Amino acid sequence: MVDLRSDLIESRSKNTVLEKELQNTLEQLHAAQLQVHASSGHDANAESVRKKLVSPVIHQIITIITFSYLCI
Repeated sequence: MVDLRSDLIESRSKNTVLEKELQNTLEQLHAAQLQVHASSGHDANAESVRKKLVSPVIHQIITIITFSYLCI
C-alpha cells in the first residue's frame, strides 16, 4: 500500500512538471509566431494566432506527453 501511494505521489509530481513545461513551450511558441507575423508585415492579433495554434499544437503535445508518461 505504501509503494502504491509513493508511486501515485511520484506520478502526480511528474504530471505537474510536464504541465508546467507544456505551458512554457506553448508560450514560447506563441511569442515566436507573433514575431514571425510582425517581421513579415502581417497584422498579428494575439488572439487569432492563439486560436490557430492551440488546437493542433495541444493535441500533438498531449499525445507526446501521454506516450512519455506511459513509458515511465
